[in-house]
Amino acid sequence: MKIIFRNLADDIDAVVFSERFREISISKSSDYVLELDEKELVFSLRYNRKFEVNMPAEKSDMISDWLDFSIDSAIVQIENTYCISNLIDGDVIELNDKWHYVPTTKFQSFFRCLPSIYYFGEVECKKAKV
Repeated sequence: MKIIFRNLADDIDAVVFSERFREISISKSSDYVLELDEKELVFSLRYNRKFEVNMPAEKSDMISDWLDFSIDSAIVQIENTYCISNLIDGDVIELNDKWHYVPTTKFQSFFRCLPSIYYFGEVECKKAKV
Protein backbone atom coordinates (compact mmCIF):
# COMPACT_ATOMS: atom_id res chain seq x y z
CA MET A 1 0.00 0.00 0.00
CA LYS A 2 1.03 3.60 -0.53
CA ILE A 3 1.29 6.09 2.33
CA ILE A 4 1.85 9.78 1.64
CA PHE A 5 3.97 12.01 3.87
CA ARG A 6 2.87 15.63 3.37
CA ASN A 7 5.14 18.37 4.69
CA LEU A 8 2.87 21.32 5.53
CA ALA A 9 5.75 23.60 6.53
CA ASP A 10 6.21 26.14 3.75
CA ASP A 11 9.74 27.25 4.60
CA ILE A 12 11.68 24.19 5.83
CA ASP A 13 12.28 20.56 4.89
CA ALA A 14 11.09 17.75 7.18
CA VAL A 15 13.35 14.81 8.03
CA VAL A 16 11.63 11.46 8.68
CA PHE A 17 13.53 8.33 9.70
CA SER A 18 12.96 4.92 11.27
CA GLU A 19 14.43 1.43 11.53
CA ARG A 20 12.46 0.49 8.40
CA PHE A 21 14.09 3.22 6.28
CA ARG A 22 17.14 5.33 6.99
CA GLU A 23 16.26 8.95 6.36
CA ILE A 24 13.83 10.71 4.08
CA SER A 25 14.05 14.44 3.49
CA ILE A 26 10.71 15.91 2.43
CA SER A 27 10.93 19.31 0.80
CA LYS A 28 8.88 22.22 2.07
CA SER A 29 5.22 22.13 1.00
CA SER A 30 5.57 18.80 -0.81
CA ASP A 31 4.64 15.11 -0.64
CA TYR A 32 6.63 11.88 -0.45
CA VAL A 33 5.07 8.51 -1.30
CA LEU A 34 6.19 5.49 0.73
CA GLU A 35 5.41 1.87 -0.15
CA LEU A 36 4.43 -0.02 2.99
CA ASP A 37 3.43 -3.63 3.73
CA GLU A 38 2.35 -3.16 7.35
CA LYS A 39 -0.61 -1.30 8.82
CA GLU A 40 1.60 0.28 11.49
CA LEU A 41 4.56 2.62 11.14
CA VAL A 42 6.95 3.93 13.80
CA PHE A 43 9.11 6.86 12.78
CA SER A 44 10.82 9.96 14.12
CA LEU A 45 10.38 13.48 12.79
CA ARG A 46 12.55 16.55 13.06
CA TYR A 47 12.94 19.93 11.48
CA ASN A 48 16.51 21.25 11.45
CA ARG A 49 15.83 24.95 11.78
CA LYS A 50 18.71 27.32 12.37
CA PHE A 51 17.75 30.09 14.75
CA GLU A 52 19.81 33.17 14.05
CA VAL A 53 19.57 36.83 14.87
CA ASN A 54 20.30 39.23 12.02
CA MET A 55 21.71 42.40 13.52
CA PRO A 56 22.46 45.55 11.49
CA ALA A 57 26.18 46.17 10.97
CA GLU A 58 26.10 49.32 13.11
CA LYS A 59 25.17 47.37 16.28
CA SER A 60 28.00 46.30 18.53
CA ASP A 61 29.43 42.79 18.36
CA MET A 62 28.84 42.35 22.08
CA ILE A 63 25.05 42.78 21.71
CA SER A 64 24.80 40.47 18.72
CA ASP A 65 26.94 37.82 20.44
CA TRP A 66 24.71 37.99 23.53
CA LEU A 67 21.55 37.67 21.41
CA ASP A 68 22.98 34.72 19.47
CA PHE A 69 23.87 32.99 22.75
CA SER A 70 20.47 33.82 24.26
CA ILE A 71 18.46 32.57 21.27
CA ASP A 72 20.29 29.23 21.29
CA SER A 73 19.73 28.89 25.04
CA ALA A 74 16.03 29.74 24.85
CA ILE A 75 15.02 27.36 22.03
CA VAL A 76 14.91 23.60 22.49
CA GLN A 77 14.55 21.57 19.30
CA ILE A 78 12.73 18.31 19.95
CA GLU A 79 12.76 15.15 17.86
CA ASN A 80 9.50 13.25 18.37
CA THR A 81 8.84 9.58 17.64
CA TYR A 82 5.36 8.62 16.47
CA CYS A 83 3.53 5.33 16.07
CA ILE A 84 0.71 5.31 13.54
CA SER A 85 -1.56 2.27 13.39
CA ASN A 86 -4.61 1.23 11.35
CA LEU A 87 -3.06 2.61 8.16
CA ILE A 88 -4.84 1.98 4.87
CA ASP A 89 -3.80 2.52 1.27
CA GLY A 90 -3.67 6.22 0.38
CA ASP A 91 -3.48 7.56 3.96
CA VAL A 92 -1.88 10.99 4.20
CA ILE A 93 0.42 11.63 7.14
CA GLU A 94 0.63 15.38 7.64
CA LEU A 95 3.88 16.79 9.04
CA ASN A 96 4.13 20.29 10.42
CA ASP A 97 6.57 22.29 12.50
CA LYS A 98 5.18 23.74 15.72
CA TRP A 99 6.44 25.62 18.70
CA HIS A 100 5.35 26.00 22.31
CA TYR A 101 6.30 29.04 24.40
CA VAL A 102 7.00 28.58 28.12
CA PRO A 103 7.19 31.93 29.94
CA THR A 104 9.30 32.44 33.03
CA THR A 105 7.73 32.69 36.47
CA LYS A 106 8.36 35.69 38.73
CA PHE A 107 10.81 33.55 40.71
CA GLN A 108 12.74 32.61 37.56
CA SER A 109 12.72 36.23 36.37
CA PHE A 110 14.41 37.24 39.62
CA PHE A 111 17.37 35.08 38.56
CA ARG A 112 17.19 36.50 35.01
CA CYS A 113 16.18 33.19 33.47
CA LEU A 114 15.06 33.39 29.87
CA PRO A 115 11.72 32.08 28.67
CA SER A 116 11.90 28.87 26.65
CA ILE A 117 10.55 27.88 23.28
CA TYR A 118 10.08 24.22 22.38
CA TYR A 119 10.29 23.62 18.64
CA PHE A 120 9.06 20.26 17.36
CA GLY A 121 7.48 18.34 14.50
CA GLU A 122 3.81 17.42 14.80
CA VAL A 123 2.10 14.52 12.99
CA GLU A 124 -1.56 14.05 12.10
CA CYS A 125 -3.35 11.37 10.10
CA LYS A 126 -7.13 11.75 9.82
CA LYS A 127 -8.02 8.09 9.18
CA ALA A 128 -5.36 6.32 11.29
CA LYS A 129 -4.53 6.29 14.99
CA VAL A 130 -1.50 8.41 15.93
